[in-house]
Amino acid sequence: MDPLENLPHGMVNIHLLPRIYSMTHYRGSASKTVTSYDYTTKWMNENGYINDDVSYYFERYDEKTIIESDDERNEIKIFCPVKKK
Repeated sequence: MDPLENLPHGMVNIHLLPRIYSMTHYRGSASKTVTSYDYTTKWMNENGYINDDVSYYFERYDEKTIIESDDERNEIKIFCPVKKK
């Protein structure tokens, strides 16, 4: 039996091909997560990378993620597909 056959209602499966990703580990309130995207863009510009727009950004949430409130202990890992300029 294919485990993807039993995805909960509303969820989708996206198959990601191998790519190079930057990873930003963000700690802080959920309302300020956008600052991590600003940091990632700055890092890419300073290190000769651009967004590889044929793939998806994705965020990894785990037991340290506290989205419901503006708790400073919130943690999210953000993966951005990149390629050299």
